[in-house]
Amino acid sequence: MIAFASACSSTPDLPGLGGDESAAFCKAARQLPDVAAEFVDVPIDDPETFEPALREVVDAYIADLDAVAARAPGELDKHLSTLRSAVDQYKFADGLDAKEPIDVYVAEHCPAVTTTSTTAG
Repeated sequence: MIAFASACSSTPDLPGLGGDESAAFCKAARQLPDVAAEFVDVPIDDPETFEPALREVVDAYIADLDAVAARAPGELDKHLSTLRSAVDQYKFADGLDAKEPIDVYVAEHCPAVTTTSTTAG
């Protein structure tokens, strides 16, 4: 499951959301591509394991998507609902289309995530 940030001072308040809610939405929305990567691991060469494995990944993605939707600004409701429905019905191409406006919104409204690393010398 997705872990949510409690606050992030660099996240602006999104429409209808306070700072903590905005930070939680942005963090969760940015993690959806990581969750989607799990689809790659579904074994397609064994029909007996394919369907249960695919259903498990779809259910996990939907659970994370529901967590994002619970924190999302209202203007994304239609897109999130369409994405959820498409993924639940295994219509992944439709899901990609539905996710595009969500990704655009996140890119425009959520600050970029930066990471820093240090090396011991």
